[in-house]
Amino acid sequence: MSNKTKMDHNGLEDDDEYYELSFLQSTDEGAIEVKPCTYALMTWWKVRMGNSDTIDISNESNNAILRYQSSISGSDEYELSISADETVDLDNILEVDEEEMLVSYFGYIPKDIPIELISNIESSIRDHNLETKYGYAEIYSIVDDENTINFLRFKASTYLDGIKVGKTNAVENLVNNAQYNLSLLLFKLCEHEDVKDWIFQ
Repeated sequence: MSNKTKMDHNGLEDDDEYYELSFLQSTDEGAIEVKPCTYALMTWWKVRMGNSDTIDISNESNNAILRYQSSISGSDEYELSISADETVDLDNILEVDEEEMLVSYFGYIPKDIPIELISNIESSIRDHNLETKYGYAEIYSIVDDENTINFLRFKASTYLDGIKVGKTNAVENLVNNAQYNLSLLLFKLCEHEDVKDWIFQ
């Protein structure tokens, strides 16, 4: 009797929770395969969070993306730079790369950073990145019609390769840890009155 490890078409070994399971999603163009990392994201988003399905899956099923909005509020109980009645709106993106078995989180403040605030924000980001144990903040720049637009974003990633049971838990932990550290960054940023004014304007 052979004890050789078996692998399925997704490269999952026979002791994996998703071994030989096939998932399909119906689209206007027909059925698309939902591969393991995307399925873990979908399970977290739809089953645990109770949301409708808004996950876009590429035609070859190797990439997927989820976009949603959320907010972070402060507290009056603790001495924070954001009070309980102040709320920061965020754009969130979760991207899946099935070939790398990688899930990445991006959290944005959805507004252009004024040039005069770049220095203060860069300084706060450097301090925060030295202190955080999960993910990192950065100024992300894009060029639109020859104009440079700067956004503040927080990024964190997790590999699901090697996780045999608990892929959905790993996705949930990714989001929770990333958003917690993003909250800490926002509290630090709002210690600068001019930056806080920009965030809440």
